[in-house]
Amino acid sequence: MPRLPELRVYDERSYDLGVVYAPALAPSGEPPFRIENCLGRPLCLPDTSLSVWPRLDAEVYRIHAEPHIALRSNSIALIREYVAAGKGISFLTWLDAAAGVSEGRFRFAKLENRRLSEKLYLCAAANAPLRPFQVARTRALFRCVPLSPQAELKGG
Repeated sequence: MPRLPELRVYDERSYDLGVVYAPALAPSGEPPFRIENCLGRPLCLPDTSLSVWPRLDAEVYRIHAEPHIALRSNSIALIREYVAAGKGISFLTWLDAAAGVSEGRFRFAKLENRRLSEKLYLCAAANAPLRPFQVARTRALFRCVPLSPQAELKGG
């Protein structure tokens, strides 16, 4: 998220990326998976307009791999559909994957590389600031959004 004077940030949360896959396309090895475990499968990747792209690209480049890219899109929903259909695997946050996992459409597993994460921001227009009670309530709701499958099971 760009830091703009027009926006006031009230809170932020960091979500690690995990690998999302249909059972038939499970990465090799056992979770937590390394990116190397995933590169033998077709990939459904975010395109350059999404903020995670530069970090994913750098990780793949660091490994000197030639991945088979089945889909490149700026639509997380489309990426999830391709993964659920078994057309490839992807790298998403738990927040992006939770509904599909709970519906049994695909699986989510941790990645060993913890440098790959995305931030979720709670913000409002600076010219329409929230009142203190609104900030407290909104922050409490924001903090209820699970960071990971483990946090969801623990209720935090």
